[in-house]
Amino acid sequence: YGRNPVGELCTLTFGYPHTRNRGIGVLVLIGMFKIKKDMRDVPVFKIVRQAYRNGKKAAWLPGVDWEAMLPLPLEEVRRQLNILPPTEYQKIEKCLKCKEADYQSQHTGMPQPA
Repeated sequence: YGRNPVGELCTLTFGYPHTRNRGIGVLVLIGMFKIKKDMRDVPVFKIVRQAYRNGKKAAWLPGVDWEAMLPLPLEEVRRQLNILPPTEYQKIEKCLKCKEADYQSQHTGMPQPA
């Protein structure tokens, strides 16, 4: 996931099934409605639902020996941990980058790199 509001929300959502932290759940819920209000054309509920489902299917990440995974190619790590591609997020990622650049230029007065 990217470093934009939807990507950050999806990262929290992906990890939620592993921790069941209610505070994270509340943040995700609030974040979904805030993003839907600000970016009506982004299918945030569909994207977040997929992030939750993918997180639920993935291996229990807090228990992973990450040092042992470091030498492995990223795709192999994803395969071993059953981390599925975020296809719904990927469909709108380019659009989100444009929206973020527009937002930054409107609020800072300086254009941002694409």
